[in-house]
Order: sequence, then C-alpha cells, then structure tokens
Amino acid sequence: VALNASKDKLCLGPSHLAARSGHADCLALLAEHAPRCVSVQWRAGMVGWELVMSKVALDAVRAGTSRDKAILENYRARLLEPEPSAKEEGMWAHVDRVTKQFKGATPALFAALGGHLECLQLVADRSPETLVVENEEGLSPVIAALAGGHMDCVKYICEQAVEATSAVTEDGTTLAHIAIVHGDLALLQNVAAGSPDALGAADSSGRTPAILAAATGRTEFLRFVLQGMPGSIHDRDSEGRTAAMTAAARGHVECLGALADCEITALDGRVPLFLGLPEVLACAGDAGHRDCVALIAERSQNPKVAKKATQALEKM
Repeated sequence: VALNASKDKLCLGPSHLAARSGHADCLALLAEHAPRCVSVQWRAGMVGWELVMSKVALDAVRAGTSRDKAILENYRARLLEPEPSAKEEGMWAHVDRVTKQFKGATPALFAALGGHLECLQLVADRSPETLVVENEEGLSPVIAALAGGHMDCVKYICEQAVEATSAVTEDGTTLAHIAIVHGDLALLQNVAAGSPDALGAADSSGRTPAILAAATGRTEFLRFVLQGMPGSIHDRDSEGRTAAMTAAARGHVECLGALADCEITALDGRVPLFLGLPEVLACAGDAGHRDCVALIAERSQNPKVAKKATQALEKM
C-alpha cells in the first residue's frame, strides 16, 4: 500500500516525488520493492488526504533518505487510517493546484520535467512504455523535458521511444525545429528516422525546418532537411519568405549554395529557379550582402536576375 497502488485507488507514490526530486537511489529502492510504482499514473480525482497522511515518507524522499525502514512503516500505518487526523489548509491548497497540473502523470514525466536523466533511465529500464504516456492535460515526458530546457532528457527519450519523435508543442514547434535551434544534428537525424513528416512541418510562424536552418545559417542541417524533404524548398513562412530569401537576407551564402545545389522538379515539371527569384536578389541586395549577390550573379538560372545581380555588384 505504501509503495504501490491500493485496491481501489492510487496513492501518491513516493516514486513520483523521487523522480521529480532527482533522488535516483530512492527511486531504485522503491522500484525494487514495488516494481509497479515506476509505471503508475497519478490518477485524476486523487485528493489530498493521501498526501497529508504520507507526509513523513514524502519528507524522507525529499531529503534523499532511502535507508530508514521505520519511515515506510510509519507511512503505511498512517495511510491506512480511514480519515486524516487533521487537515492542513496550506497543504490542501497545494494539493488542489498540483493535482490539476499533473493528473495522470507518471514518474517518467516527473523525471523529465525535473531534468533528472538518471531517474529517467531507471524508469525506462523498468517501464519503457511510460516514456510516451501523457498526463490528462496532454503533456508528454519529451515535451515536459523540452519545457524545462533539459535537452539530454529530450535526446534520451527520442532514442528510447520512436513515438516521442513526433511530439509537437502548442505553437507547432516540432523536435526537428528544436534540433536545428540547438545545433544537434544527431537529434535531427533521430527525429527524421522516427517521424519523417516533421521535416516538412511548419510552426505557428510558418517556418519549416528548411527555413529555420536557412535563418540560422546551419548549412549541414539545411542539406539534411532538403535531402529528406526536398519539397520544402518551396515553402514560405507567414511573411512570404522562402528558405532562399531568408538565407539571402541574413547573409548565409553557404546556405544559398546548398539551395542552388538542390535539384528538384517543380509541380509543373519545370526546374525551379531558386536563385532566379527577384525577391532573393532583393533580400541580399537590400541587406548589403555582397557575397550572396555574387553567388546569385554566378549561379542564377534566370538571365534577367543574373544580369541585375552583376549590375548590383558593380555598385556595391
């Protein structure tokens, strides 16, 4: 009862708090004596007297204490009381807030939210399926880790659970976007292997991974995205800019070269003139990026644009 689930309700297992607090030794001990505790969900509707009654055990976990059996015995005895001996208003208010936030949460979600990789690994070893279990608000461990900026946990979850690679935040950001922002090519490759559609997904600003890679000047990432999702070279963000226009505006000449190297047939069967769009030249010229203008002059497939680029070079 103290470590696991009772017959008709789930207790607030110390495993949840151990995972949230990063006490891997406590979590390992709990898992050893009650294996089910590492996969149990914090059920919706669970109310506060269990938390109040288990305060001694929870305090022990907070302190990282895993050796005192008397604590667990005390927890067991008090949990079995039919009603709480006293109500702490502060504790009840805390319970109301936390249960609304974490209804259905597993130890994996708590560990990911706290960025505790060792706890996350321990849970994955014993209950790997919980790495993709969402709480009742739709929060998954990988998004929880992402929200906390715990990229080591994000990468680990994606490596262990292919389903996690398809995660999307509320603003449409995919893990492909995140990998590009953080400059993590291994994560991007992992995401592409598990969820190839993520390479063509747009966020709330209309930016696809190709546009984002061009914006950040990550040529290697751009080449990888174009290899897996070549059609994204045509994508435009909410401001109407393509990857080529974005790269030109920011002076990322190597990204422009990668776009020029990309061979893809347009929907109408013609080879698209990526550097032949007047807008691309305008973006480079207005920002004063001479090297980008020179590349357009050299490699543009549009004679008129190439001529204008050459003339622009003479004036720069």
